[in-house]
Amino acid sequence: MHRAFRLFLILGAGCGSDSQVTSKVAEDGAAAPATACDEVTWFRDGDGDGHGGDESVFSCEPPSDGYTEVAGDCNDTDPTVFPSAEDICNGVDDNCNGAVDEGHARTEWYTDADGDGFGDSDSVVIACEQRSGTAADSGDCDDSDAGVFPGAVEVCNEIDDNCDGEVDEGVGPSEWYRDLDGDGRGDPFTVVTACAQPSGYVANTEDCDDSDASNWAECEVLSEGTCNDVFYSWSAYAHGQPELHIVSVYESNGGHGGRPGSITVNIDRPGNVVLVLSSYEPVEWTVNERSGTTIDEVILNGYYDQRLVAGATGATVSTHTYYGTGSFIVACSYEWPSSTGGCDTVGLVSGAESMTGLRLSSYAGCYHGREFSVY
Repeated sequence: MHRAFRLFLILGAGCGSDSQVTSKVAEDGAAAPATACDEVTWFRDGDGDGHGGDESVFSCEPPSDGYTEVAGDCNDTDPTVFPSAEDICNGVDDNCNGAVDEGHARTEWYTDADGDGFGDSDSVVIACEQRSGTAADSGDCDDSDAGVFPGAVEVCNEIDDNCDGEVDEGVGPSEWYRDLDGDGRGDPFTVVTACAQPSGYVANTEDCDDSDASNWAECEVLSEGTCNDVFYSWSAYAHGQPELHIVSVYESNGGHGGRPGSITVNIDRPGNVVLVLSSYEPVEWTVNERSGTTIDEVILNGYYDQRLVAGATGATVSTHTYYGTGSFIVACSYEWPSSTGGCDTVGLVSGAESMTGLRLSSYAGCYHGREFSVY
């Protein structure tokens, strides 16, 4: 009995009362919450890639789905961006290590808004591969016009088509001549300059009477001369282009006995002209061309040397003088229709026509002359 009583006491003391083995009861009878857990930091994983961003809570359990204990996501809106992701060449820090496209070669590309293959040098895109709307070459001086780029063909449009800093180089505007009578031939004295042909204008200067569509080639020729004696002249209707005109004297005013004098000749004819200048004595000739007149050729003839000292800069000049080349068409001519005293007007005219293949349009001459005009 004694041993059994002692065992009962031991077992009874080990069990205790009911309040020792159940939850404590609050004064109002409600059970107090258990506090035995390990609280951790949970990071919100907005893109579901298993890595959270900066937003976090500290609790025993995640507050809801979309949280993870793994932090370090530098872009929680992109599931392809997280630590340990493969860093590809895309201009993005894919693996959140602070470096962009490491291990990849990045190139400068240029925005090509007009799609002509050349980009704007002021609009640079750095990428590993070419993106849509970019070009490898820069230098486009107008990225809104696909016809403007380095190497483009320059056309006459007041634009720098090839981006070389010059406008319409080598293809400048042309001269156009009014065709008032609509015969396809222009008035050489009514000219405009433009890239494109204006309405009512043509490229040629073949019309000597732009008021009559039936008459464009045979127009009257007039001439004047300033002489110390009789002025001789003859003219016909012009026989097409170019026109052949002769100005001939025995000597210039102030030139005599082998001393050169000077003579000025003014040509106010439409279109192209071949001009014969002849004198027995030496003369220094000056030729003035009116706008619309083009002198194709000047033939110098005479016994003594003849020189063209000014004007007719675009003309071919040939000399036929006894002192200069050893031969001439004739030694002299100054009267119409013929000359005396060894001078030969007929021979000068026939020789000039044979040499040029043209028919004579006018002759002007005198013994002592200083200025002539053909118009």
